[in-house]
Amino acid sequence: RDVITDAYKQLCKYFLSGEQIESLALTIPNTFNSVHKQQLENIIYDNIKTIARPYTFNGKKYSHLSFISESDSVLYSYIYNKIIGENAEVGDEYIFVYDMGAGTLDITYAKCSYGLNNQHNVTCSSVEILGRSGINKAGNYIDYLLGEIIQDLLNDPEQKKKIEETLDKPDNPDLRKILKSYLRNSVKTSLNNDTSNKIPCEYYDDGNQLQTLKLQDIEITGIGDIAI
Repeated sequence: RDVITDAYKQLCKYFLSGEQIESLALTIPNTFNSVHKQQLENIIYDNIKTIARPYTFNGKKYSHLSFISESDSVLYSYIYNKIIGENAEVGDEYIFVYDMGAGTLDITYAKCSYGLNNQHNVTCSSVEILGRSGINKAGNYIDYLLGEIIQDLLNDPEQKKKIEETLDKPDNPDLRKILKSYLRNSVKTSLNNDTSNKIPCEYYDDGNQLQTLKLQDIEITGIGDIAI
């Protein structure tokens, strides 16, 4: 909680200073429960003073703070862009959304109905959420799998020797750091486009200078198995 509180304090200090934020819609993972929401709500009210706390008027409760499922927000963005892009057609559409972030995978399954408005333009007449779920495994799990690949490389004497021979300094003791940088900067960014086992290696050295290693002849096994 302290980490999140500090993050919101910094947000208010550097980005919202002088701004009169009266209402806020915040996306949250599907794994958040009522306790998480309440804690986050308290943090926001404590740090963004311009947002009024919930109140009741004529027996109805009003709030200027809303929480939206992260995968639901992707769904709404998809529908909005489809309508303004004039790609929507009258009828029903079933939409499956998965939002993979660094630490959570959020899923929404919905039915969207399109109809004509008074100007005879296609618009979204209703959205029915048919299912929603989430797990605490996503990009971080891919990092774990990549870490396993690094460990396998370092445990294989033949592979390790090949890698060391490609370095400018064969006695470089920080091989693990170079491989981690390689997987982070080269392999992960290529997973969506290239499922092959041979990807050029680029990494940043201690001086933040981009270096290239000739690892094309070294097979990094397992990359194709986890490509997304």
